[in-house]
Amino acid sequence: MFNFFNKVLNFAYNYLRALAYTLYLFSLGWIFQKNRELLFKVILHFNPRALQKIPELLPRSDLKELIAEPLLIRIGYLKDNPGDAPLQDICLLGALVKKQDPKAILEIGTFDGRSTFNMALNSGPDTVIYTLDLPRKIMDQALLSLAPQEKVFIDKQESGSKFRALNEKDFPEKKKIVQLYGDSGQFDFTPYFGKMDFVFIDGSHSYEYVINDSRLGLKLLREGRGLIIWHDYGYWEGVTRGLNELSQTPEFQGMVRIENTGLVCLWK
Repeated sequence: MFNFFNKVLNFAYNYLRALAYTLYLFSLGWIFQKNRELLFKVILHFNPRALQKIPELLPRSDLKELIAEPLLIRIGYLKDNPGDAPLQDICLLGALVKKQDPKAILEIGTFDGRSTFNMALNSGPDTVIYTLDLPRKIMDQALLSLAPQEKVFIDKQESGSKFRALNEKDFPEKKKIVQLYGDSGQFDFTPYFGKMDFVFIDGSHSYEYVINDSRLGLKLLREGRGLIIWHDYGYWEGVTRGLNELSQTPEFQGMVRIENTGLVCLWK
């Protein structure tokens, strides 16, 4: 009986604490960035497709159709934080890098560097990974429209915080990563055109940037050959609308949505 009442009291105590934190979060707490990220995660927890109103038109492909043979991959940072790709998407991204064995990768949208680091872990020793991110200090000067919901992820202390915090002696893969800063709508990609084997597009999720970054992706591929991957199809309206539209054009025919993920692939 004592244990029962003790459990009830503990539950009541934790319930009241949670209630107090919730009231704070929805009153004054939203002022702080980390709390705004939490609010965004709460929305997605109860409605994972809250940002998605556009029908998904891309053909679907089962993972086994893409990677039939067993692959040994390495995974860094198992925990998902607000704004991070789900673990399943990260694992698949690493597997695709492993399978393609690219010599040069360009990622649009570094965020905290989780996907960047996992691509580094699963690429060859001589692979170079260029990752571009929009610094918060020039967020208001972006050439194209940003999705309002994503601004909280741009407004961060630094890009690539996850791999930047690592020691190169323990994680020599960090040396493969070259950070670039700028707005993909205005950045000079000329030195990188025709030199990439693998392009990962996970920058701004607005329709305008999805179209812009996708067209850049084609120009980045070495001799027009390689793999382009997009993230968050089916979850962000701008991504879904943009990729639906591009899939109807000759340049982007062959795009497939990987089942049970937010990833879309195009082999050229």
